[in-house]
Amino acid sequence: MDRFNEVTAKIFAKLYEKFPIEIDIHIDEFTDESAADFYVAVDAGGFFLPDGDVELVQHTVRWLVREGYIHLECEQMSSFAGCTLTSKGLQTLNKIPQSLDRSYGEKLIEAIKDQGTDTMKSLAKQVLEYGTSLVF
Repeated sequence: MDRFNEVTAKIFAKLYEKFPIEIDIHIDEFTDESAADFYVAVDAGGFFLPDGDVELVQHTVRWLVREGYIHLECEQMSSFAGCTLTSKGLQTLNKIPQSLDRSYGEKLIEAIKDQGTDTMKSLAKQVLEYGTSLVF
């Protein structure tokens, strides 16, 4: 769950910082693996299978899309093209909780720059908790 929260925080910060511009999310930005190492085996149908952190990043992005936080145009082998925050994602990240002096989005960007992994994870958890309370 910690790694999910960390990846979620980084994705949210990247999309919030670039909003409303659609951007591509490249899996290698969130893993220590090179693009060549993303897929380690071939299944019976001849398709490459994702491994380790790559699989976690893929499923995190897909979950954020399914839950309505982000929109994407298409999924490619090692990236997600045309990503942007949805209105739910933007509203969630624009929220300024009483305990903070800035929005969740601004705090996430700051935590990424400061490499505050624990802060990123905590903020991502708070953002998702707040987001589930929104009715869309």
